[in-house]
Amino acid sequence: MLAGPATNALAGITPVALGKWKATTSTRQTFEFKILQHGPKASCGTATSARCFYALSYPTIPDSCPNGQSGGGVFGVPNGFVNTRGIFSYKQGSPTSDEYMQFRVVLSGSKGTGTLRSTSPQELGVESAPVCDSGTIKCTAHHL
Repeated sequence: MLAGPATNALAGITPVALGKWKATTSTRQTFEFKILQHGPKASCGTATSARCFYALSYPTIPDSCPNGQSGGGVFGVPNGFVNTRGIFSYKQGSPTSDEYMQFRVVLSGSKGTGTLRSTSPQELGVESAPVCDSGTIKCTAHHL
């Protein structure tokens, strides 16, 4: 038996360390999440090989606006299902819409990489308000 973080070691499944992780964005913000095996204490999928992604904290990200101002704020990292290849991907809206959110992380063993992006109207409630866009922000993650 090997020592080290618990992983999923079923055939055809990318091993991903279970437990707490820390990620750092290219804008030097950090956030934490945990990966749990699907089961009675963590239900996020239907397959027995399912792993669950739960955000524990959230990064602050800037959204550059067309008028030179800066928007942004806390990026609500979503919770969900990590597939058998170690990928968790979430999108809301489309890149051409006023409100778009994209989050993707690829985990393998005790390391991971990912991206996040957010757009939002500069002035909520104002019709045709300029859209502020964070652009694609990269992140790296490691198991704690």
